Amino acid sequence: TRPYPATLAKGTSSNIQAIPGQTSITLTNATPVTYADFDLWLNRRYVRRIALLGAGQSIEVPTQSFYDEWGGCPFVGGFWRSYDPTPIVLLQIQVAPDQPLVGLICALPESVRE
Repeated sequence: TRPYPATLAKGTSSNIQAIPGQTSITLTNATPVTYADFDLWLNRRYVRRIALLGAGQSIEVPTQSFYDEWGGCPFVGGFWRSYDPTPIVLLQIQVAPDQPLVGLICALPESVRE
């Protein structure tokens, strides 16, 4: 993949909710906007291409389908894990190479809320 586009402007946040699970992230698009063929950035490090997130649609994205510029992926949770899971603190959409990044609303996982 490539490094995080730190030089791009940060745009506004969108009403797309990201709910992390043990091994995946559920995205719910609560906007009337359909996002197609975009990059989803996780924690300003990992990226993954998403084909379509339609208006009102929910999709589930496996956490280990994100990669950084060195080929590494985030650690997931679960009973057999050997490392602490990577906390999900920031998700952003990059719709084009020259467009500002769009922030998502990230929900805290249940283990953090307690």
